Amino acid sequence: MKLRVGPLVATWYAASIAAIWTAKIVLQELACPATLAAVQFAVAAAGTRCLLPSSSRGPLSDVELRAVRGVSLTYTLGFLLTNAAIAAAAPSFVETVKAAEPLTTVALAGLVLGERERPATLLALLPIVAGVATACSGGGAFSATGGALALASNVAFSGRAVLTKSLKRRHAGSPAARSDACLFYHVARGGLLVLLPTALILEARPLLASAAGGSAAGAARVACLFAANGAAHALYNGVSFAVLARVSIATHAVLNILRRVLVIGAAAAVFATPLSVANCAGVATAVAGVVAFARTKARDGNSSSGGARGSGRTRTKGLLPV
Repeated sequence: MKLRVGPLVATWYAASIAAIWTAKIVLQELACPATLAAVQFAVAAAGTRCLLPSSSRGPLSDVELRAVRGVSLTYTLGFLLTNAAIAAAAPSFVETVKAAEPLTTVALAGLVLGERERPATLLALLPIVAGVATACSGGGAFSATGGALALASNVAFSGRAVLTKSLKRRHAGSPAARSDACLFYHVARGGLLVLLPTALILEARPLLASAAGGSAAGAARVACLFAANGAAHALYNGVSFAVLARVSIATHAVLNILRRVLVIGAAAAVFATPLSVANCAGVATAVAGVVAFARTKARDGNSSSGGARGSGRTRTKGLLPV
């Protein structure tokens, strides 16, 4: 089992770095976050469709479809805002701000699902706040626009997590609730239906103007970058699900924050973004906070599982950043 997880984690990390790298290159040349997101979702939907059995690709009931639409909308908005943030700021800065996602997840889980966290879990959020604030204040990579967009994407992704949990609670027998891959397929397909008209309305004219004014070789290069980013994005998300299927949700959360650290370092190196002592200290503090958060949530999950076995009830695992 460990031999299988190791290569998967390495692939997950490499695909994540490739996705961020190619996204920034594309967005530096063309201001087209919606078009890039549409390509990402198209490749993800097509790839997942090929891998899923036909029974898992069938239509959902009206009630299930409404629930999945909420997940799809927040997930789509999260990636659209992330692309816009990467276009506006250094990728290392965007990834640093996105490390604060547990804050919005806990807040939304309390508001929507009525979940209340233990004091130890809430205390674990403090170093995340302090670390992200310190990392963002140091160095010359700060961008108010990029930071605001990244924070908004955190809210969207946290909404995705909360709505996914609600879906699995209320429609436990649904194919989308039983299989993460099935849910990912329906979410990607639904997101594509939103992104295609959005990209056509907002970005078709400037993209056509850019293509008309450039060379054929330049257009081919950009098309290859779009394709490479779509493939890296789909691989990154798909392998993330595969890793989650083989490890605990707490371990996945820790692996995810380590992935983010690697992405921050790689993005800073590739795009020559200077990292000050404050940046590094802030990232380290935020990482420590996320690890502590994951550990406290894992204890909560184990405690809930024990209580559920004793009472004959099944309880849903606590929310973690994934």
